[in-house]
Amino acid sequence: MGGSYRFGRSLTRLLFTDVHFRVRDDSGSMTTYEANEVFQLTPATTLMGGYWYSKLEGQKWQNVTVLLDYALSKRTDVYTSATYLRASGGAAPVFLGGGVAPVFANGEYVSTGQSSTAVRVGIRTLF
Repeated sequence: MGGSYRFGRSLTRLLFTDVHFRVRDDSGSMTTYEANEVFQLTPATTLMGGYWYSKLEGQKWQNVTVLLDYALSKRTDVYTSATYLRASGGAAPVFLGGGVAPVFANGEYVSTGQSSTAVRVGIRTLF
């Protein structure tokens, strides 16, 4: 379930998901709460900040992201973002879609850190 509210140049977005899954004889439910704010600084520049919290049984993830986007044209933009992810309860602090693979032994996360940070800079063209 989600919703958004626009007030002037600011857009507030809230999202709740509850995913139920089953893999062979194992099943579970992951709930996620997300809130973010998008602010149009200029017609070409957008600033976004967001937070999400997920829980799967005793495992928990908290994520904070800040993103700055600049439109070069209607189809092309450049952006930079920074994300901090903190995991607890035996969860691995790994970003989806990339990053270092977690270290597991006998099905348990055994690496030393409980957090990860990602900084990205990119250019995007929409087709």
